[in-house]
Amino acid sequence: MSTGRTVGDGRQASHWKDDVLLNIAPPIGIMDPTATGPGGGRPFQQVSLFDIIAFDAMGYDLAAVPEPQTWAMMILGFGFVGAAVRRRVRVGVRFA
Repeated sequence: MSTGRTVGDGRQASHWKDDVLLNIAPPIGIMDPTATGPGGGRPFQQVSLFDIIAFDAMGYDLAAVPEPQTWAMMILGFGFVGAAVRRRVRVGVRFA
């Protein structure tokens, strides 16, 4: 398992919160895939082929369609907003 420290070419996919960035030891066990800079420095946006292979092996899942509960909450929310707009007291404007 990765500990957030870099080895090899200086670019490693980390599976733990980086203790280098958080200044704690040992690293805490929370998933946080990042690519760290040379010598364990600040992360940067360079992901190698091996990082992509590692991410594929971890098996990230993306939901193609929102779950039914999400749709239900959205429809209820629109219903409540519509009811509030419909029940609102209208103020008439009169010109002198």
